Amino acid sequence: MSNFQKWWNDTGSAIVPLRIHDHEEHAKRVAQAAWVAAGEQLQKERDEARREVCEFEADGSDCAKELSLIRGWDCFKDFK
Repeated sequence: MSNFQKWWNDTGSAIVPLRIHDHEEHAKRVAQAAWVAAGEQLQKERDEARREVCEFEADGSDCAKELSLIRGWDCFKDFK
């Protein structure tokens, strides 16, 4: 199942139009929910990639420390 299909099943299909909203307002609400979900997914993927780089580079080298200084990454904290 695609990420979109999962989001649609879990969230998107449950966003019903409010009586006070026209089609445009409803579309905006659905788009905002999708935008937030996509941002959260991108952040999750970014954090996983950072964790993999840090784990690969932290084997006795100072690369994790350099990543922290150069990129602002904290390779030793738990990513959410």
